[in-house]
Amino acid sequence: MINAFALLSVTALLQTPSEARSPPTFSMDVEAVQVDVSVSRSGRPVAGLSAADFVVLDSGVPQQVQLAAAGDVPVNAILLLDTSASLLGERMTYLRAAASAFVAGLRTGDRVALVTFSHRVRVLSGLTLELAAVRERLGRAYADGMTALSDALYAGFGIAEGAAGRTVLVLFSDGLDNISWLSESAILDLARSSPATVYVVAASLPGGNGGDRAHLGRDPREAFLKALVGATGGALLKARGDAELAQAFEQALSEMRARYVLQYTPEGVAPSGWHPIEVRLKSRKAELTTRPGYFKAAGPR
Repeated sequence: MINAFALLSVTALLQTPSEARSPPTFSMDVEAVQVDVSVSRSGRPVAGLSAADFVVLDSGVPQQVQLAAAGDVPVNAILLLDTSASLLGERMTYLRAAASAFVAGLRTGDRVALVTFSHRVRVLSGLTLELAAVRERLGRAYADGMTALSDALYAGFGIAEGAAGRTVLVLFSDGLDNISWLSESAILDLARSSPATVYVVAASLPGGNGGDRAHLGRDPREAFLKALVGATGGALLKARGDAELAQAFEQALSEMRARYVLQYTPEGVAPSGWHPIEVRLKSRKAELTTRPGYFKAAGPR
């Protein structure tokens, strides 16, 4: 049986206050491909690279790339914030402050969207340049109900699909999905074909089940969250306590700024379907994180 709350949530995701939208298709249908890449060594970002330092293979075929430092490219930041009942009281105060500081750290030309979720998914703001207005709406967020995490991700990927430019989705959650209509596997399919890079700020589950960034211990969310960030080339950040939320959001923002944006027009590859991507450095040793590929929709016949 489909949960009534969840069905209402998913229906609401396809609407704005003024108009209804068609369900997103989540596929790239553009000439140029943009690849967001994190380059680090011993946990620290590697700066000063040029396009000549990178090798990009699309479906095994080398591509001619252009490069821009991510800090120079305006960003669409989509905040998805868990506001279920476990965030009641002081915990919500910490979350509001951390998310507000993240928004304040964005720059002129960046846009931000705000989605909160419990058993309902609330799109409090679509992508906007009005950062102060979004911070004001954050102050009105409240905690109640259960956790429709997958349905909230659907909303976030829907916003990302219609956005032009570089898009980062920042998800915060402290709980298990216990009411979504959509499955984790369906969300992972969307993540693989979405243009958004996903950062997850995972707070410890109520009652414990902590862990560090690389090893979430016995956290039952581990497999899904790792698969989510792996599909998009993002990162999983762990906040073991409420006081660490601000640090985790700040880390997401700084890592986002330190990334490189590679762009190329695919040559010598199939015009549609799944395109695996491999990115590496020509002569330097470093750890690279990027999405494993993209889906190119077939054009009209």
